[in-house]
Amino acid sequence: MASQAITFARFAADARLVLVNGTPVVVSFTEGRPSSVMSFTIRGGRITALNILIDPERLTA
Repeated sequence: MASQAITFARFAADARLVLVNGTPVVVSFTEGRPSSVMSFTIRGGRITALNILIDPERLTA
């Protein structure tokens, strides 16, 4: 999980915390368009799963 987070850290400069379907997620933007969506599963105060969506077709939907 940590390696995935590091891979996508470069997008953190233009990222926003938003609600998607009632779930808080981090949306990263490149040139003003969404480039990734990251969601987290938290259990016992710790991140136990990290889901990253980068599929351009799904992001535009």
